Parts: sequence; C-alpha cells; structure tokens
Amino acid sequence: MSQQEEELKTLSLLYEPENFHFSKNPETSLVSGWYRAYPKIPHDSASLHIRIRVSSQTRKFNSFTQPQFHRLNNVFCKVYSVEHLPPIMVSFKLPSDYPTTTIPVLSLECAWIMPDRLQSIIDQLNTYLSTREVGEPCLWECFEFLESNLICTLLGLERDESGVYAYDIEEAVPSRRMREHVLTVMVENDNAERWKHFKEEKVGCLICADDEKMGCDCTRITACGHVACNDCLREALAVHIAEGMMAGVLRCLHCKSVIELNEVKEFATPSQFEVYDGLLLQRSLALMSDVVRCPRRGCSGICLAEDDNLARCPICQHAFCPRCMGLFHSGRPCSLRPAEPEVGGGTNVKPEEGKGKGGEKKEEEEEEEEKAGFVRYEEEEVPFPSGSI
Repeated sequence: MSQQEEELKTLSLLYEPENFHFSKNPETSLVSGWYRAYPKIPHDSASLHIRIRVSSQTRKFNSFTQPQFHRLNNVFCKVYSVEHLPPIMVSFKLPSDYPTTTIPVLSLECAWIMPDRLQSIIDQLNTYLSTREVGEPCLWECFEFLESNLICTLLGLERDESGVYAYDIEEAVPSRRMREHVLTVMVENDNAERWKHFKEEKVGCLICADDEKMGCDCTRITACGHVACNDCLREALAVHIAEGMMAGVLRCLHCKSVIELNEVKEFATPSQFEVYDGLLLQRSLALMSDVVRCPRRGCSGICLAEDDNLARCPICQHAFCPRCMGLFHSGRPCSLRPAEPEVGGGTNVKPEEGKGKGGEKKEEEEEEEEKAGFVRYEEEEVPFPSGSI
C-alpha cells in the first residue's frame, strides 16, 4: 500500500462520512476529494464577536443570545457573540507524485468569507505545507492547521476592547447587499449548534430549582437567557391564562422579560396555546382603534376600518359603520341602536316579534335595509382590502 493510499484510509477512519470523501479517477488514477472543515474559536477567547452597523441589518433572525449595541468610531453597531462558525469546504486533488515531491492542490468554498480572502488563505496554507518535510503526507495537518488557526492567523482578526476576537462584517464584506446574508449565515448556524448542545446537556430550572433537568425538557428564554423546565412553565401559563385578556404577554418569572410567542408554543399544550393566542389577539384588537369585529351574529370576521363610517367584513362581505356598528350609512348620522343582522338571513328579530304580521314586517324591513346598505357601499365605490387581516 502506497503512502497516499494509507493516508486516505486513515482519514476515512478518522472523519465521519458526511465530513470527508474522496474518489479515484479510473482513467487518470488521480485522487480528488473534499473535507468539511469546522473552524475553532481560539482557546483564549470565549467566543467570536460579529460586528455590523445597525443600518445594515433589515431583517430579524434567530440568535441564541441577544445582540449588544456599541458605538465604534461614531458608528452605532450591533455585536453578536457566536461560539460555532459555519464550515469551510476544502476541495483537494492529489498529484501522482504526492507526497513524494509535491503538495495537494487546494480550493476553498465558504459562505461567510469573500473569494479574495479565501485565495489569501490558500496561499498561506501552501506556504505552510511547503515548509513540511518532503515525502511526508500532509492532508491531516492541512485540515488541522486551517481549523485551529483560521481566526488569529489566516484571517488575522484582532481583539476588541473586551479581549474577544472580532469579525467586522463592514470591513470583510464590501457589498452592502451581501453583509446581511453573511450575518444571517453565521448567527443562525451558531444558534442551531448551541440549541443542539443545550438540549443534550443537564440544566437547572429557576422555578423548581431542579438541577438535573435535561435541556430537551426545558425552555431557554431568548430575551434574557434564563432557563425553566416545561412543566413549571405550563403551570405558570395556566395561571396567566386564568387572569384573562388583561394579563397581557407571558413574562419570565425571574426578570419579567417577554417570552416570545414561538417559545410559548414549544412548551404549552395545544389547547393552552390556542387559548393564550386568542387572548393576545383580543387584547391587541382592543388596543387598536381601527380594527373591529364584524357585528353579524355568527360571523367572527376581523375588519379594518378604512373610514370613520365604513368597514367591510372580509368573510361575509357585510358593510357596516365601525362607530355605531349599524349598516353602512354614507352621509347620514349614526343611528342610536346598532343593527345585528344574522349571517344566514340578515335579520335581528326579537323572540316576541318572531311571529305574526308585525314580526314578519320588521324582518322584511331589516332585509331591505341591509340590501340598501350594500347598494350604498357599491355606489360610494370606497376601496377596501379584500383579504383577511
């Protein structure tokens, strides 16, 4: 077995199949392959700070910890702290005389390092491998050097005022359009990795003080970082729901930070979440002056008032006045009693008026009035959104 074949066999045993692969060209007998390298944060730095101008970020995404805000050279910046970096794909080709007289031919692909910096890293790797003793296989050492020295040596990152290495996206990425993409890739990769580790570790619940809870049975509140087990949070949510609509959003029991709706959904039972979500909707509607519910009995439509005296239900198409809740009455003052037509027939008949000629006459009058309301709406040609709110 040649040195080249022995090295590849050893690497296949050392790395997982999803991180290392090679193949031999049947015509040329030359070997090519790839390795997924995971850069390491230097041991003397707790994490890597990713810095970006506040104005460069326009979308919200998931981060394991909340960003910090700093002013640097009179520029307001967001600083994200990450502990796991996205991988770098290393492609290699082995010349026929490797490792006797030559070194591997390398190329790199990475979503968060620009092509010119990648070429600089390849040049540095080639220089490093050229100093190796001739005839010694060097693929493993190449991969290890890339992973261990990317931050401080190959990229040449410097420490910020807190002593942590900082990656300034404004400097590293010249294209403003690409900066947010790079930030998203780095922060969301870190978020996924840290959640994976969190779920596999034992953590302590701040409510019941049980330190033997598994992370998969707990919730980490993103806004503050406090951890509580799902059983305790479900009990807290039940008490919160019992307080009704005015209780507002559920908050951390330790520091009163808001627990996001998607976090509540993770630990709540389906019935609990449905009730909680409904209470939040009711509270939101009560605080919005231009949003009303459809007055038709049996209809649950949410309507946006486009005018002081006009709203139209996106579900049943009922046109009404959001002030008096009566039928749409362009140019006329609001009536004292709101009309509440039913979805099926458009009537509002009291039990004692449901029989006899008087009741029938009243029903006919209300039907005619409702039809007139629709006619008045069409004549006015007032624009109104067709979709649901």
